[in-house]
Amino acid sequence: MTDNFKLLSDAEHIRKRFSMYGGSQVVQQEQAFINAEFTKVDIVGGLLKVINEIIDNSVDEYVRTKGEYATRIDVDIEADGTIVVSDNGRGIPSVEIDTPDGKEYQMVSAFTRARAGSNFDDDNRESIGMNGVGSMITFVTSSVFDAKSSDGKLQVHMVGKNGQIDRIRTKETVLKGTTVKFRPDYEFFGMTNIDDAHSAMIEERVRSLALAFDNVRFRFNKKIVRLKFADYFGDCDVFNTEKAIFGIAKSDGSHQSHSLVNGLSVKGGTHIDHFLSTIMQELRDTLKRRKKVDITAARLKQHLRVHAIVNGFPALKFDSQTKERVTNSAAECREAIGEIDTKKIVAKLMKNEDLINEVCAYTKMQEDLAAKKDLGKLEKNKKIKSDKYFAAIGHKTERIFVVEGDSASGGLIKCLGRKGNAFYALKGVPLNVLEVSHQKFSANKELTELYSIITTFPEAEICIATDADADGSRIRGLVSLFMFKYFPEHLNNGKMKILRTPIAIGKKSNVVKEWAYTFADVNKIDSKLDVSYVKGLGSWSEKDLKHIIDTDTMDEMLPTVSIADTDLFTNWFSGSTIDYRKEQLLQSAPFDIMKV
Repeated sequence: MTDNFKLLSDAEHIRKRFSMYGGSQVVQQEQAFINAEFTKVDIVGGLLKVINEIIDNSVDEYVRTKGEYATRIDVDIEADGTIVVSDNGRGIPSVEIDTPDGKEYQMVSAFTRARAGSNFDDDNRESIGMNGVGSMITFVTSSVFDAKSSDGKLQVHMVGKNGQIDRIRTKETVLKGTTVKFRPDYEFFGMTNIDDAHSAMIEERVRSLALAFDNVRFRFNKKIVRLKFADYFGDCDVFNTEKAIFGIAKSDGSHQSHSLVNGLSVKGGTHIDHFLSTIMQELRDTLKRRKKVDITAARLKQHLRVHAIVNGFPALKFDSQTKERVTNSAAECREAIGEIDTKKIVAKLMKNEDLINEVCAYTKMQEDLAAKKDLGKLEKNKKIKSDKYFAAIGHKTERIFVVEGDSASGGLIKCLGRKGNAFYALKGVPLNVLEVSHQKFSANKELTELYSIITTFPEAEICIATDADADGSRIRGLVSLFMFKYFPEHLNNGKMKILRTPIAIGKKSNVVKEWAYTFADVNKIDSKLDVSYVKGLGSWSEKDLKHIIDTDTMDEMLPTVSIADTDLFTNWFSGSTIDYRKEQLLQSAPFDIMKV
């Protein structure tokens, strides 16, 4: 039992269980805000984490000194992938401190030890960095790490790599500032060098900081970065509150938000919710009075793209380590944002013709749900002919699996068999039917086929089987919306279910022993097992898939929620962007089963 016992150092544990500290080590598709647009990018989140950690240190120096120091911050990417970050801050004090290993320069501890730093005052913290592993995560994942810090008395110069210190030198100096030159261990992140996508993300990070802290002279690759609100967020109406700046524009049909809070780039949160809730009633009343348009706050929100710059936000809180959403209380947001001139904001928004015309067009466009009667033209047909439909074998169709892709469908058929099980393979992301016209729905071959199948077998359970990623979540939501609109009885009686599939498995001797359904649970897999991530259902081997499904039996499939509140359900599944749906699904417990 004790033969496998290990005592890992912090550095060893970070490298072995990197996802616990820095996120993904592999390329994943994420939605990012670049050049004033929401766009999908293929990036390694963990690589950006270790780079931004050093950049954020310089920004923290500016914040901590109330703008007295670190007024110049340079970020450069060299041809070989080396990152250089320098500032004119105070430098890390050249004092020696007591550590478990004896006396050590504070600067050395700051870069090489976990839980070392000055961001532990949660009540008053306004800095970007948070207590935890800090810069150590960069030190242990860099093949070259060269840091110099001068406090006006002494320069401490440390050189190392992959968590190991090679040498430490000191010299007297009257200069102040910190320069960190490091080359991430690209092989550790499955790369050979930094690519254009990651370079663009770093540049965008510098651009966002330059906008948030306009008293700092930022340079990226030797060029000064200066920009205005519209340069970063795009064309929108800009409003100044007492302590913050907000921008509002017409969305693409679903609510979008992106903001800079204490210099951090976040997708949304309670600060946006507070701003919108403050102006929403006045805006709705004005629309009703002047445009004869009666629209719910939830539906109106879907037409809005909202941006913000909020600095000086104390004790900033987030929904997760990824820091995508602010979760501070309404009172804390109110204090950070200050007074909001509601009437002035609404008056200006009412002059935004693009926004107001779209809101009016939507509310005035009423599609009579009685059009559903026309769907009777899609007659029951037990011999439905479709290359995407595989009928059940036997006297009864007990389950209809709605599957993401042909490859996944083929694997499930081999695994589960067709006795009582029918399968329909979606080609991609299905049509969003919430606001679509009846004519457009009727012209959609995929959904009309699915409608006909379900109508033919009304007693069958509908089982959604998608990948455990953002696209899979989006498909689950849109299929749920289809069922909500055309077969609500299935949701009410628990006949619509979700087949859970793991995102990672732990194997021993090529046999599956443990599995995880969330990234948080991946770290709970026994360290003795070989852990591998599985991108999608179609990539599972028949053997592994059958093992998982045999273990997590069909009787344990998760039922979807019932329709307790039509408005809630409608609002959650309206819109077409992954970002909005993920944002909403993260906010409420009833939809936990829909989480990625």
